[in-house]
Amino acid sequence: MDLQQLVYFSKVAEFQNISKAAEVLYVTQPALTRAIKKLEEELDCPLFQRRGKALVLTENGKLLQQRAQELMQMMRNVKNEVGALNSNKRQIVTVQLRCIFGLFMDVLGRFMKENPDIEFRVLQDDDSGINFGDYDLLLFPTSNPVQSRSREILLKEEVFIAMSDADPLAQKAELKVEDLQGHPYVSIGEKRMFYQTTSTHRKQLRFPVEITAYCDGMTAVRNLVRDWGYVSQMPQYTWSKTDLSGITLRPLSDARLYRYVCMTWNGDTHMNQATKQFKNYLYQYLAERELLYRHKL
Repeated sequence: MDLQQLVYFSKVAEFQNISKAAEVLYVTQPALTRAIKKLEEELDCPLFQRRGKALVLTENGKLLQQRAQELMQMMRNVKNEVGALNSNKRQIVTVQLRCIFGLFMDVLGRFMKENPDIEFRVLQDDDSGINFGDYDLLLFPTSNPVQSRSREILLKEEVFIAMSDADPLAQKAELKVEDLQGHPYVSIGEKRMFYQTTSTHRKQLRFPVEITAYCDGMTAVRNLVRDWGYVSQMPQYTWSKTDLSGITLRPLSDARLYRYVCMTWNGDTHMNQATKQFKNYLYQYLAERELLYRHKL
């Protein structure tokens, strides 16, 4: 049994639902289910029982929840105490980043120029799941706009159809799914979170396209769309630091697609001053550009 298992267990206990907990933890439902099953096997007892659609704690589960909360509070206290001893040293902010790379780096660059004494560690593309304590802030995309005390929606953006300016489709103000018939389609790589969003949308609307290329990077997707007549799907704001000259973005009238960018953290009680300062700076940056979904300063 390790701390990550206890974090997973605690979230399932909080939401009484695997899918909601998986969304918050940024892990897949099968991975979370396996983690809970492994924990029950290690403890040799059931921790949950199903009651309708809800997963409720057994007596063993209630005891584990209490002990897990005590342990995690102890971890927070330790971080506070150690941080107090190092208060005169350079403060560090660790950010796990799952989206808005270009937009985030613009915010980060501006903030660091104004605050050169704060050090940042930016972690990207970690598919192993999120470990408790590995980050101060986590930014991730979702189609589920749920907020809580330690999770807020930063922005909401529409997902458009992208095509070359030279494509006849670019002359239309809006597109229908049938307009895409016969166009080659390039998709972002399957390991990217944006792929999950667009893949679900394509299946729901039965896109009449054949995916002939998968690219891990935004630049490769852009080049195939702009130079070789491919179509794709691109977000409204968060690829803004990628040069999209020569590309037209159009909405789908059949069913508009939106995604949300969320930020979560491990509670305000042990958030260092540098993290609080950057968090508020990020809110202000988005608010000034009228991108902030809900302004909380």
